[in-house]
Amino acid sequence: MKDLPKILTHSEFQKHIQVEPSLRFVLEAPVTEVILVYFSSEISDAQKVETAKLFAQIIEDSGLKTSADVKAVSSGWSVENDFPVLGGKEGRVGSVFGIFVGWESVGARTEVEGKQAYGGYAEKLSEVKGVNMTVRRLVACKEFGGRKG
Repeated sequence: MKDLPKILTHSEFQKHIQVEPSLRFVLEAPVTEVILVYFSSEISDAQKVETAKLFAQIIEDSGLKTSADVKAVSSGWSVENDFPVLGGKEGRVGSVFGIFVGWESVGARTEVEGKQAYGGYAEKLSEVKGVNMTVRRLVACKEFGGRKG
């Protein structure tokens, strides 16, 4: 128990992202890429709709949804507009558009990302008007829905 302060170095927060389609197949993949695209907390609903359409087109054009190495892709906006900025200054918040990509493996993601045909989808997301910051992480679920990874 004395090592817990060393392990628990980050503060907790509970926020929600309303994604479509469900995260089930994304989280059942061996590796999930989490892309959090941060916007001002004051982003309007109309701007969210237009931005979501633009992001959907970027993902479509990237070919991720048709790649044999990708199990599923889900995305959506944060429910709250005070989503903590990961890796940012303490207390910095915003609205978030989350994109979740279920990959076959870390190696597959690295290989696909290196291919010119996929067009640097993460960079294109970051270049959209109004984006304050983009955070990318890879995670693996040990168990989801009764399936052990």
